[in-house]
Amino acid sequence: MLKKLVAMLLAVLVIMGVVASPVMAYDSNPTFSDVPATHWAYAAIEEMASKGIVAGVGDGKFNPNGNVTTAQFATMMVRAFYPDELAADNQTYPAWYGKTMHIALNEGILNRLPAVYTCNGGLENWNSKYVNNSMTRKEMAVMLSNYIKNYIKLDEETFYKMSLNVLPDYESIAGLPYDYFNSIKLVYNYGIITGIDVKGTFNGDGLMTRAQACAVLKRALDLVASYGGQYIDNSNIEIYNWLDYSCENDRLNPGATLTNGKAITPENVTELIYSLKSKYPEGMPSGDNDLYFEIAENTWVGACAAFGLMVDKDIFGDYDSYSNGYYSPEYDTIEFGKQLFNTIRPGDNLRLNGYHTVVVIERNANSLKIVEGNYDGKVHWGREISLNSFLKMDVQVSSPYPYMEVK
Repeated sequence: MLKKLVAMLLAVLVIMGVVASPVMAYDSNPTFSDVPATHWAYAAIEEMASKGIVAGVGDGKFNPNGNVTTAQFATMMVRAFYPDELAADNQTYPAWYGKTMHIALNEGILNRLPAVYTCNGGLENWNSKYVNNSMTRKEMAVMLSNYIKNYIKLDEETFYKMSLNVLPDYESIAGLPYDYFNSIKLVYNYGIITGIDVKGTFNGDGLMTRAQACAVLKRALDLVASYGGQYIDNSNIEIYNWLDYSCENDRLNPGATLTNGKAITPENVTELIYSLKSKYPEGMPSGDNDLYFEIAENTWVGACAAFGLMVDKDIFGDYDSYSNGYYSPEYDTIEFGKQLFNTIRPGDNLRLNGYHTVVVIERNANSLKIVEGNYDGKVHWGREISLNSFLKMDVQVSSPYPYMEVK
């Protein structure tokens, strides 16, 4: 308990900027000409460089303000956290980042990020455009949480008490999918990724620099060391299960296609849903009965939810849905509800007021067009839910997409 309290106190001090960086350990001979001892991230950059976790860009420079890509940060994390695995991998990869990305994938660092092209087999077929894109702060939060969640003991009560309400941009963070939100909640409250200004703004869509990458890696290393640096089995804690999608459910597979072979885009999903009108015609009986449950593969849910499962299976094939967000006018703000509304995609399932499930066909500026089962015991196409009506209901959004967003 004392160790936990000390770690939490250190995290708070880091957030507040109270803990000073130990620059004196490195200020006698700077490694990089563009990172003098007065640079805010000097100590972190020097430590990461001395450990071989980062390297310069040539000509004796580090380029601290350059953006860091997914491949670069994954490489940094593998060098920092999995040096033995890196040393033991003697395979040859076509891309410079192939080995470190392969290890990052195997160790779960890339869980819940659309980084790989294929999931099972062909692990070297990377989406080069994605892995070479500059990382956002929310993506870095996901990668870091994928690691530190296995090395810190955190009970659910403590996690639930953690708050992001102090963030000036809380509403935009709260409107993100749970994968991002819970990851940000974890790394922010442990002081791994702090705010970008004196107000503490998180700025999830902001890009991360090479200097910032070194700083957050040092904080992550120090945090894990404070807990003994040993793996902790947190599999029985629900919050860690939220943060633990695996490659097996194709969460990492942006190269997946729809059942008709087309790319997974909102437009193609809408087209495919409409093609199902002949299979599920208007007025088709759709009530609560055992036959319907059997068709839905014994999920034992109400007919409306079973219908949603069937439609999405017709569109995406075998899939595992994940929660994209929850909104309740009793607890959340209108702004949050609007943000969640704007993340909804065709094919998403909406659980309305806890008792009726519908499938989104189209999202327009101020309304959702849906198809639903068990609408007075029948299938019904084309009902619209206005934004105003949406904001008056409790809504749980579940998504069948094999990635959180398309870059």
